[in-house]
Formats: sequence, C-alpha cells, structure tokens
Amino acid sequence: MVFTVFPPSINHLVTFTAETAYQIVRSLPDHTNFTIYNNNMDFLVGGCLRDIILGKPPKDYDIISDAHVPFEPKVVLGKDVLTYRYIIGGKIVDVSSQLNLQKRDFPMNAMALDFQGNYYDPRGGLEDLFNRQLSVEKERLEEDPIRVLRAAKLCAELGLTPVGDKVDGLLLLRQVNEGRLYQEYLKMILSPEWLKAIEILKDFFQLPLKVPSTNLPPLAPIRTSACEAHHYPELFGLPPKLTNLCWDLEHMDLADPPACLCTHGKKAVWGALVQSKPEVIQLYKAWALFRHRAPKTPTTENPHKHYYDQCVAFLREKQELGDA
Repeated sequence: MVFTVFPPSINHLVTFTAETAYQIVRSLPDHTNFTIYNNNMDFLVGGCLRDIILGKPPKDYDIISDAHVPFEPKVVLGKDVLTYRYIIGGKIVDVSSQLNLQKRDFPMNAMALDFQGNYYDPRGGLEDLFNRQLSVEKERLEEDPIRVLRAAKLCAELGLTPVGDKVDGLLLLRQVNEGRLYQEYLKMILSPEWLKAIEILKDFFQLPLKVPSTNLPPLAPIRTSACEAHHYPELFGLPPKLTNLCWDLEHMDLADPPACLCTHGKKAVWGALVQSKPEVIQLYKAWALFRHRAPKTPTTENPHKHYYDQCVAFLREKQELGDA
C-alpha cells in the first residue's frame, strides 16, 4: 500500500515531522557528504512517524541513507545491518542504510516517508493506528522473541489492543539471551502503564503472571514479586539476587507488624505492599519516627536486643492507641 500524500487530517503532522528531520540534518557538524542536498537522505521511518500521527513528540528519528556520515557516532547498534546512533540537539538520530519495511517488528513501525513527500505503508500500520490496535505477526516475533515484551509495553503505553497471531510466549522468551531479556523486562515493569502490560502478557501472550489489583511504586522487586514474575526467572532474565528478594517479599511473615518492622525495616513495607497488608504500612511512619528519636543504646550485654525491645514496645503502644 503506497500513498503519495497523507490523509488531510494528519498532513500537517507529517509536514512537521519532515521539517524537523531536515533541521536535524542541517545541524550536523559537517553535512557536505550526508545531506538532503544530494538526495542521499532517503527515508524517515519507524516510531517517529507513529508518534507524530498519534500527536506525540517523537523520542527519536530513524533515517535510512546510503550516505557516508563524516563524524563518529555515539554508538553502533545491530549485527547484520549496522545502525549508527547520534545525539543531535538532545534528539536521538539513528542512521542505517537498509530499508526493509517487511522485516520491521510491527506494522505501525513499518511506515516510511521519503523527502519528496511520498508515504509508504506496505503492512497497514496507519490502519492499525486509526483502529487503536497492534497487529502481531508470528513470523516477526519468532525472528526476535524480545518483541513479545515490546508489544505489551507499546500497547499499554499507547492504549492499543493486540490483535493477530496467537503465539506461545513461554516458548519464545526461553530462546532469548538473559541480558537482553532483563533489560527489556525492566523497561516494561518500571513503565507507568506496567499493570496493563502485565495484563496483556497474561491474556494475549498466555504468560503465567498475576495482575495485581492496585498500582505499586516503581521499584522492580515490589512489582516483580506482586505479578509473580519471579516464579519464572528464566522468562525475564531475572538475576538471582532479585529473584531471591522477591521470594522473601512474597513469603515474609507479617502477622506481627511491630516485630516485623523492627526486624526488617523498610523491607517489611515492601513485603506489605506485595501482600496487601495495610496495617504494616500504617505503622511505618511510627517506626521511622522511633529510629529518628531513639535514645543511644546503653552498654549492655546485648545492645541489639535492647534496641529491638524498645522499638517493638514503642510500636505496640502506637498500634493500641491507633496513633500510627
């Protein structure tokens, strides 16, 4: 599907995108060999077009060009097809030399705009955006299974519904390098829309996760334990230290809040968030107050026990008075 112009409703957004890309290229230190002036800068592709159509400022710009860039990139990405990343005016600009829209992860990221104003959409990405959906293709996921996590995060952040091929998320994710898995997992679990992403992974990709009933602070141990991702650490590349901490939070004995707070401190609050124990959280301010005002521990045979006994007594008094 090829359009020579965008629909009128978004034409002004496309114009803005193209003009911004021109400005970025002109700001390069030396653009005599990497320039729109000799038609070497061929296409603007990917997420920047998607974001502009959705009325969001682009986070980065993907440019396809055969031109030689006359200065060093910030980093070089990729294996088969190299991508050169530059930071220009606070914007990320990725430059590569190969345009293959059929191989890109999702249809809405497989749109392209050339610098004569022609628009290319071979996989129906614009239709996906207008229908507020993300088309998932099994072949694309099998090429890079990390796209399972990216799909969930993208749908959650943009308010899209995943549609298309059903896949075995368990089987796919077990094929990915642990380092890459964990990096992508952290991006998802710490995003503002993480609850929706977990729901998509559970319902659409059939991963054995639990959807927490409430939002939680953006801390990986708390959110990981609450959604029970630590039960399957190999699926998300979780390091042993994080996995063990999550098990501790899930199984921490919180039956006696004062004793638990005086033993575990802030870690007890994390466990209370995971297990939904508000009575522990309510005593947290009193525990912090005690720590701040606690008298110096006298010299005794067991100073730690002396401090512990004082702390528990103080919190029990607060608990009984309802003055937590």
